Amino acid sequence: MPKQRILIMGAAGRDFHNFNTVFRHNADYAVMAFTATQIPNIEGRRYPAQLAGEFLLQHGDAYVAEAVRFLEQHRPAFVRGLAALPGVEVMPGEAHFILCFLHGAMRAAELREKMLARRIMIRDCANFSGLDDRYFRVSMQSEANNQQCLAALADILKT
Repeated sequence: MPKQRILIMGAAGRDFHNFNTVFRHNADYAVMAFTATQIPNIEGRRYPAQLAGEFLLQHGDAYVAEAVRFLEQHRPAFVRGLAALPGVEVMPGEAHFILCFLHGAMRAAELREKMLARRIMIRDCANFSGLDDRYFRVSMQSEANNQQCLAALADILKT
């Protein structure tokens, strides 16, 4: 039987976890490409499984160091912006994603749909163990994308 061809789309976090735990040594699958925008110079490249593994082995430490620098530089302002939104409580953390709780009538699923209408994706965390339909999560992006996300959330939550 031919291998099932896989395209992994993501932001260089969970997608690499999936690659390493599910696809890396599984003869039934062929990972054809990664679309992780946080990998330097990813534009226009294809990352078959072997190249992704080689990249991480050769550049993993530098990649992690750059990600940490980015988070240290940009996360505090993004968290402050989220915390200033009406009805949003930011949960403590240090990851590239920020977990938030919605106070009030709006639920995360509704917020997610309204953000999607603006072509911005947030994660409804209602199916996370221990969380409910008032939790959502956003991930760190570029400074411009973070500002766009904050502006959209502010506009939606003011109503």
